[in-house]
Amino acid sequence: MMLTDGYWQLVSIKLTFNKMTLMKKSKDNDVDQLTAQDFVDEAYRLSDEEDMLVFYRKWAEEYDAKMMDGLGYCSPRLIAERLHAYLPDKEAKILDIGCGTGLTAKYLHDVGFSALHGLDLSPDMVDVAGKRGIYDGLKVVDVNLPLPYLDHEFSGIISSGTFTHGHVGPEPFHEITRIIRPRGFLACTIHSELWQKEGFEQTLSALEQSNTLKCVYREMGRFFDDGELEGWFCVYQKLG
Repeated sequence: MMLTDGYWQLVSIKLTFNKMTLMKKSKDNDVDQLTAQDFVDEAYRLSDEEDMLVFYRKWAEEYDAKMMDGLGYCSPRLIAERLHAYLPDKEAKILDIGCGTGLTAKYLHDVGFSALHGLDLSPDMVDVAGKRGIYDGLKVVDVNLPLPYLDHEFSGIISSGTFTHGHVGPEPFHEITRIIRPRGFLACTIHSELWQKEGFEQTLSALEQSNTLKCVYREMGRFFDDGELEGWFCVYQKLG
């Protein structure tokens, strides 16, 4: 029996479809099999902006499940509670730096804060955050570059999980303080292993010595419910 060109075209289409199905299953299995702790370890190994964009593009939709359900990620709630303690005005304009999927802002929104803004390097994470419907404004921004905001624009700035391994160093703090209004607050977490090693302590001490910031709260805490004490929870007030 002679096999026609049409027959071989159908075979080719079927083989291509099967290959695509296997690739999708393989990807889905990778998502399912990667443990929550593996997920964090991979995040901590990020080395540059390109790595971060690829990582968060891959995991944006899975992020909350891995961090919240898998690890009991409590850092966003804890740092939000600390900002709330010092900034009770629910109409205060707040910027969420490294907002990710919006976990930190969610806690502020849940207690009544209504003027929330966010920025993140990853457009995919920003897309997920936008679906929460809690932000007045979201921007895709590299926090290491000049920030696209006015001087003294925000009464509060908050950040959880940004100043950590493989992510952002202390360099943005001078620019961050520029956009906080006098007597406003900065609440952030900083991984303890980087506090001295990467210059966070030196940078923030210099801002205190120049009477730019005043530390009103700093205590070691857990980033995860069952984890070790691994990070500083800090609240600074801008002077002036």
